This record gives sequence, structure tokens and C-alpha cells, in this order.
Amino acid sequence: MNVWEGVNAVAEATSFCDLWGIGGTVLLDESGELAERLGIRGVPTNVFVDADGVVSAVGAVRPEELERETRRLLGPDVEIEAPGRAQMGADLGNVEHHVSSRA
Repeated sequence: MNVWEGVNAVAEATSFCDLWGIGGTVLLDESGELAERLGIRGVPTNVFVDADGVVSAVGAVRPEELERETRRLLGPDVEIEAPGRAQMGADLGNVEHHVSSRA
């Protein structure tokens, strides 16, 4: 989720994803409404969203927290491997301009 971007948020978010090899869907929250509802006070912050679009965790930052939340969403037997930048950037996803009402 990209939040509090000033001007040309779609271009800024796309550039950031390209630079860091972030794949998947990125939500834009230009007003900060969703961030406020989730209790996000600073960025970057990890937000885990399940297959139904429901936020399952906010703020996991330590490696063990990230692994725990990933396994909770994908299953205990999923193989977790830190991808390289080239792998992560290969599937750059959409940048969507909306705030989900499911939070």
C-alpha cells in the first residue's frame, strides 16, 4: 500500500516498485484514510491481506514475524525463500487507485 504520496502517486508508486523489485498489487491511499483506520503511524509498514481482502496483520517487521504471518496466510508447509531483486521484479503487478472498504 502506498500512502501519503504527494504528486503523481501512480508514477511514484510504480517507480518505487520498479526500484525495489516489488511484485503484486499496490493500493494507493493518497488521503491516508486506510492507513489511519489500520493504525499506521509511519512508513514503511507491512500489511498482510488474506485471499478475501481482509487485513490479517499490520506492522510485522522482524524476520520471525514476517515468516509467521506469511505461514499463517499461505500454510505451515509453504517453502519460504527470500527472492533476489531480479525475481521479485519479474512480476510487477498493478497499481490500483482506491481504498478498500474491507479494512
